[in-house]
Amino acid sequence: MNIEISNHINSILNTLPNKSGCYLMKDKNNNIIYVGKAKDLKKRVSSYFNRVHNNKTQLLVQEINDIDYVITSNEKESLLLEISLIKKHRPKYNVIFIDDKFYPYIAITKERHPRLKITRNTKNKKAIYFGPYPNAGAAWDTLNILNKLFKLRKCNSLPKKECLYYHLDQCLAPCILSVSEKEYEDIIKEIKTFLNGDIGPVIKNLTIKMNEASDNLNFEKALDYKNIIDSIKITTNKQKIFSKDNRNRDYIGIYHNDDFLIIQIFMVRNGVLIERKYKSIELVDELQNMIDSYLIQYYQNNSIPYEIIMESKYISISIKDILKDSLRIVQKGKHKKMLDMVIENAKNTLEKQYEMVINNESKIKQALKELKDLLNLNNDIERIEAFDNSNIAGTNAIGAMVVYEKGVPIKSEYRKFKIKDITIKDDYHYMEEVIYRRYYRVLVDKLKKCDLIIVDGGKLQVSIAKKVIDSLKLNIKIIGLAKDDKHNTSYIVNDDLESIVLDKKSNLFYFLMNIQDEVHYYAISFHRQLRSKNAYLNIFDDIDGIGSRRAQKLVNKFKNIENMKLATIEELSDILPKVVARELYNKLHSDNNNI
Repeated sequence: MNIEISNHINSILNTLPNKSGCYLMKDKNNNIIYVGKAKDLKKRVSSYFNRVHNNKTQLLVQEINDIDYVITSNEKESLLLEISLIKKHRPKYNVIFIDDKFYPYIAITKERHPRLKITRNTKNKKAIYFGPYPNAGAAWDTLNILNKLFKLRKCNSLPKKECLYYHLDQCLAPCILSVSEKEYEDIIKEIKTFLNGDIGPVIKNLTIKMNEASDNLNFEKALDYKNIIDSIKITTNKQKIFSKDNRNRDYIGIYHNDDFLIIQIFMVRNGVLIERKYKSIELVDELQNMIDSYLIQYYQNNSIPYEIIMESKYISISIKDILKDSLRIVQKGKHKKMLDMVIENAKNTLEKQYEMVINNESKIKQALKELKDLLNLNNDIERIEAFDNSNIAGTNAIGAMVVYEKGVPIKSEYRKFKIKDITIKDDYHYMEEVIYRRYYRVLVDKLKKCDLIIVDGGKLQVSIAKKVIDSLKLNIKIIGLAKDDKHNTSYIVNDDLESIVLDKKSNLFYFLMNIQDEVHYYAISFHRQLRSKNAYLNIFDDIDGIGSRRAQKLVNKFKNIENMKLATIEELSDILPKVVARELYNKLHSDNNNI
């Protein structure tokens, strides 16, 4: 493939050093679109312009307008710098570990008076961690069981007098009583035994207590013990024991073709297979570089287990240097069988996805061709921007925009708009504001111009959008997706205000419905987010001591009202003074609170 290279790029290629380092590729707007690492910068970067590439890499190369680089001392340093730059700039062609979430862990703090808590940060060495728990609900269920069984303190800081947990026989009350280190050691030993999967001693002890309570005609207490026993069994019976040594292991299966890479991870914790997960990656760099980049990001976000089992051919010097003693190569036995199963899963996932991608690409190309022909366009439709509004009775009015390039959603370019002018409360006015704000910025900031604008609605909506686009002297085609009498989208309105009926069995119809659903969902999600935030503001209104900064901290921590209602006074006290936390707690749980 002959790639036309600008004089500027050519001069950069000629001056690149034959040293290890990181390279940063930029587009015409000086945005960093890809970060890579190389043993030899000159050879690696030049290869982008003198080799035949797959579709994704070709798209990357076409956008490169400038290249920067940083020289490093060795390959490990290059990899760590690459990960740091990816996190900072979030380039659109890089593999970015977001999916992926920080799983919750149960932690036993290493304090004089230890306590149990849920955390997603395992970097603090002042705690012992158990997990991860892919299901956050399971983590909280387990914590609730532990808090009922073991009398560790529940308060974040010791109060001046005993609390309710002491009277419920769920706390040793170190606030008023002397508790020895030996007592804590015995409790923590029992908790570790429980969390490592050995529930037998706890079940036996609870059964004895249940029978004693029943014999003493204390049936309410007996029922409490029975409920705890049932909760433990429900929580633990979902788990499938794989290994009796209670070790934490990750089995990593890797499979690829010329275009895609699948990395599949089976997570075994305390001998229990707790989750299977995979990442599908389009190749835009050398295979090993893509594997290294993903795995290092993954293990920066997740604790490194006792063993990481994977094929030796995918273990680079950098991976070996960073993951160190956890890496293990297996040739036979049950761990080899497990790894083979993970690799087979990765292969099956890739084959299914690849087939779906090929079929989907074919349908998208056909849909874009149908749309081009339907609108009598000379050029292909490369970029589409679609808009929708959301509001309830004129409150929290917002607009949303989604972006598709070559028929594929580019989520990094989605945009949200808070309506500024609410003097006129109607959707037409809101859409006019959003369209103007978007394309004014396109002009001023010299942003990439789309080939087609899609609005939700018929002739009136298209007329408004066209008026704005014409006023900005932009030449962009506009269509509206209009609904019939049954409120089903059934035809297009073009910018000549002509109605074109859609064939509901065509690829174009399904393609446009996908865009319409995507922008509608994006708008609704943003609207709900704002409503939730306003619900917080309403409930904080009458409480002295909660200003905007504390309100924002509460929003960040609890996310929604329901989570806040589940919080204890002690948890609210992480952010608020105790007296303010108690007032908020009472308001959240008052009978007349309908929030």
